[in-house]
Amino acid sequence: MAGPKTFPPTKPNGDYTQRAYVTRNRILLKRVIARFLKKQIKPVARQLAAHAGLGKADDHAAHRGRSAADEVKINWKPLADDVEEYLAAVAAAGGKLAADQLGADLPEAFGDDMRELAADWAADRAAEMVGMKWEGDFLVPNPNAQWRIDDTTRDMIQAYVTDAIEQGDSADDLAERLQNSFAFSDARAEMIARTEVAKADSEGAILGWKASTLVKAKSWLTAGDDLVSEECQANEDQGVVDLDFDYGDGVQAPPEHPNCRCVILPEMIEGFDDDPTE
Repeated sequence: MAGPKTFPPTKPNGDYTQRAYVTRNRILLKRVIARFLKKQIKPVARQLAAHAGLGKADDHAAHRGRSAADEVKINWKPLADDVEEYLAAVAAAGGKLAADQLGADLPEAFGDDMRELAADWAADRAAEMVGMKWEGDFLVPNPNAQWRIDDTTRDMIQAYVTDAIEQGDSADDLAERLQNSFAFSDARAEMIARTEVAKADSEGAILGWKASTLVKAKSWLTAGDDLVSEECQANEDQGVVDLDFDYGDGVQAPPEHPNCRCVILPEMIEGFDDDPTE
């Protein structure tokens, strides 16, 4: 029998309830990301100018742009360190709320356990977000990282420097181009913050359900309108799956993409087997 489908909490009219801790941590996370991105503009512009050979126009702008972008070095570790606490806070609170909604008696230590689980998840996700992973006490490159913003940033930088080469820009022109770009903008910081907070909320819910030992499965729910992506619809079509089920590319819960409106729901099924998809 399916359990109470109550995450995230909704109002009587079906709209999702705004939770203060989610909004607060999203705003703070956006500020941290925006501040970090702004600090990268000048050093990135200097590196690109040095490697791209600005002012020398030829037919190899794309190649020169790609080569210059590949040479850019950004130290992402400070950002990983800074975002971790916000992701942990959202995941811990989301997990506690998801478990509380089950209406069952939870162990007295559940809150402390949830915070520890959320902290571990947040540390891994913060590292993965910037293309890294933890090996002991050290962050090392992670070629298999999902939803990483460092690669996306490099792709954007390549496009900007290629345009600068083709237009015969100077180093100052390139710096202005980057200053006005989406790659280092508040809009991008907001998009990243919304996506990562949504991910922390959903992943926290799954952690809470697992820790409660009451929820055995999950299901994906889309917004059910014409704007739903093919990927999200495919996830919903999977039906009821195990809590550890991977929808693809490391996605175990919404969001499937930036601005995703989907939610993950708990399923409690008697006699649920090890592979509900069979």
